[in-house]
Amino acid sequence: MLKKSLTKLRGLAQEAVREILGLKQNPYLGHQLKGSLLGVRALAFSLKGVAYRAAYIVQEDDKTCLVFMIGPHEGFYEKAAAGQRP
Repeated sequence: MLKKSLTKLRGLAQEAVREILGLKQNPYLGHQLKGSLLGVRALAFSLKGVAYRAAYIVQEDDKTCLVFMIGPHEGFYEKAAAGQRP
């Protein structure tokens, strides 16, 4: 799912990856989600004036982040909960 998310970003993929790499310094940078996405965190960032989100899970044993979805903020949480592509 992540590879397809990055492909849809086209020319913005590198910028999105740069934003996400901030999680290396602080895996808890994003906010904790609730409901059906409990245990998932979301990192908010903007690219070219558009709000995006990256959904990820922190693996507590080694504090690594597993990013599984990136997409525009609009409808993002509903798609993540349904396991759909953004």
